[in-house]
Amino acid sequence: MEFFVFQDEVVEAWQRCIKSGLNPTTDKPQHFLSGRRLEEKLNKYNELIKVFRDCIDDIINLITGDHFFLLTDKDLILLSMAGDNSLTKRLINNGIKPGISLQENSCGINALCLAYQLKQSVYLTPEQHFCKFFRKWYCAAIPLKIFNNTIGYLDVSTIAYNMQKEQLAIVKLLSDKILNEMKFSQFSKYEDILSKQEKEILVLLATGKTEDEIANRLFCTKETIKYHKHQIFTKMDVKNTSAAIAKLSGFSVICSEDNNKENDLI
Repeated sequence: MEFFVFQDEVVEAWQRCIKSGLNPTTDKPQHFLSGRRLEEKLNKYNELIKVFRDCIDDIINLITGDHFFLLTDKDLILLSMAGDNSLTKRLINNGIKPGISLQENSCGINALCLAYQLKQSVYLTPEQHFCKFFRKWYCAAIPLKIFNNTIGYLDVSTIAYNMQKEQLAIVKLLSDKILNEMKFSQFSKYEDILSKQEKEILVLLATGKTEDEIANRLFCTKETIKYHKHQIFTKMDVKNTSAAIAKLSGFSVICSEDNNKENDLI
């Protein structure tokens, strides 16, 4: 898995920040959700947040160094953070807390916003960050995807200490663990209502296979696949494949959110 970005991309991001008028000496994120909007967001992502926290609890005693962990939604709103208590308190005092936006226009270039923009894993060193409050951060960020749907982003960071090799291993291990838990959780919900063949067809649909490709793979007719799709949609109470996959990912509500995110941010 490639985590590094070309320096040209970092330079271009810096230029965008300068052109937008963002002050590099700013000491806290510029945009955030609060009150009812934040509460609604946290409720929608409740299952992912719980899995994130449980997975951290499972591995925290297996790692060395002062790492901390950030989980965002698919639009880079911070949902949860974890790590050493004294360190997380420092972060909160510096304005890093659930509800902040980690988009470029709020925090300048950072690993999470580059992972969002480039749709890939990213590792950034302190001097590559634009804003002052990130200038001691070593960050590894990765998109969290289920069946090609991005459900959020994960960041594993250290402050002042370069632990690159361990960081990259941790973020990969943790992301895999979170996604496996999410997949198991969603599949188990439909274990009793979908037949074995229906589950097999749903998985193939989720990987992008067409009806013809699935029929060839399962040695049946296209009409049979259409019939099973209808049964799947009826049992899952959805109208199409995209909705079924979104529901299987556990984020059907989030996938149908209003696209006008900026109106929610302060």
